[in-house]
Amino acid sequence: MTDFNKIRYRAVIEFLTLENVQPQQIHSRLTVVYSEDVPSYATVKLSFVEAAEALKVSPGRDVRQRLSAKKTAVLLKIW
Repeated sequence: MTDFNKIRYRAVIEFLTLENVQPQQIHSRLTVVYSEDVPSYATVKLSFVEAAEALKVSPGRDVRQRLSAKKTAVLLKIW
Protein backbone atom coordinates (compact mmCIF):
# COMPACT_ATOMS: atom_id res chain seq x y z
CA MET A 1 0.00 0.00 0.00
CA THR A 2 1.47 3.34 -1.03
CA ASP A 3 1.62 6.36 1.25
CA PHE A 4 -0.86 8.11 -1.04
CA ASN A 5 -3.37 5.28 -0.59
CA LYS A 6 -2.90 5.38 3.18
CA ILE A 7 -3.72 9.09 3.17
CA ARG A 8 -6.71 8.54 0.91
CA TYR A 9 -8.11 5.74 3.08
CA ARG A 10 -7.54 7.79 6.22
CA ALA A 11 -9.48 10.71 4.72
CA VAL A 12 -12.38 8.42 3.82
CA ILE A 13 -12.39 6.92 7.32
CA GLU A 14 -12.39 10.38 8.93
CA PHE A 15 -15.21 11.58 6.70
CA LEU A 16 -17.36 8.52 7.36
CA THR A 17 -16.60 8.78 11.09
CA LEU A 18 -18.13 12.27 11.02
CA GLU A 19 -21.15 10.73 9.32
CA ASN A 20 -21.42 8.26 12.26
CA VAL A 21 -20.74 5.26 10.03
CA GLN A 22 -19.47 2.33 12.10
CA PRO A 23 -16.04 0.74 11.44
CA GLN A 24 -17.52 -2.49 10.05
CA GLN A 25 -19.56 -0.53 7.51
CA ILE A 26 -16.56 1.64 6.64
CA HIS A 27 -14.43 -1.43 5.96
CA SER A 28 -17.19 -2.97 3.84
CA ARG A 29 -17.55 0.21 1.79
CA LEU A 30 -13.80 0.49 1.25
CA THR A 31 -13.70 -3.14 0.10
CA VAL A 32 -16.55 -2.62 -2.35
CA VAL A 33 -15.07 0.54 -3.83
CA TYR A 34 -11.36 -0.28 -3.86
CA SER A 35 -11.56 -4.11 -3.77
CA GLU A 36 -7.81 -4.72 -3.57
CA ASP A 37 -5.24 -3.38 -1.15
CA VAL A 38 -7.69 -2.06 1.44
CA PRO A 39 -6.62 -1.78 5.06
CA SER A 40 -7.63 -4.60 7.38
CA TYR A 41 -10.72 -4.27 9.56
CA ALA A 42 -8.44 -3.87 12.61
CA THR A 43 -6.67 -0.95 10.93
CA VAL A 44 -9.98 0.65 9.97
CA LYS A 45 -11.27 0.28 13.54
CA LEU A 46 -8.09 1.80 15.00
CA SER A 47 -8.27 4.70 12.52
CA PHE A 48 -11.96 5.16 13.38
CA VAL A 49 -11.18 5.44 17.10
CA GLU A 50 -8.30 7.83 16.47
CA ALA A 51 -10.42 9.98 14.15
CA ALA A 52 -13.35 10.04 16.58
CA GLU A 53 -11.05 11.19 19.39
CA ALA A 54 -9.28 13.78 17.23
CA LEU A 55 -12.54 15.12 15.80
CA LYS A 56 -14.38 14.95 19.15
CA VAL A 57 -17.22 12.90 17.68
CA SER A 58 -19.85 11.86 20.18
CA PRO A 59 -21.13 8.34 19.53
CA GLY A 60 -24.76 8.38 18.50
CA ARG A 61 -24.88 12.09 17.79
CA ASP A 62 -25.93 12.82 14.25
CA VAL A 63 -23.88 15.14 12.04
CA ARG A 64 -26.96 17.24 11.33
CA GLN A 65 -27.42 17.83 15.07
CA ARG A 66 -23.80 18.95 15.45
CA LEU A 67 -24.04 21.25 12.45
CA SER A 68 -27.34 22.65 13.68
CA ALA A 69 -25.80 23.39 17.07
CA LYS A 70 -22.85 25.15 15.41
CA LYS A 71 -25.16 27.21 13.19
CA THR A 72 -27.23 28.21 16.20
CA ALA A 73 -24.11 29.29 18.09
CA VAL A 74 -22.93 31.37 15.13
CA LEU A 75 -26.35 32.99 14.72
CA LEU A 76 -26.48 33.84 18.42
CA LYS A 77 -23.09 35.56 18.15
CA ILE A 78 -24.36 37.61 15.18
CA TRP A 79 -27.48 38.75 17.00
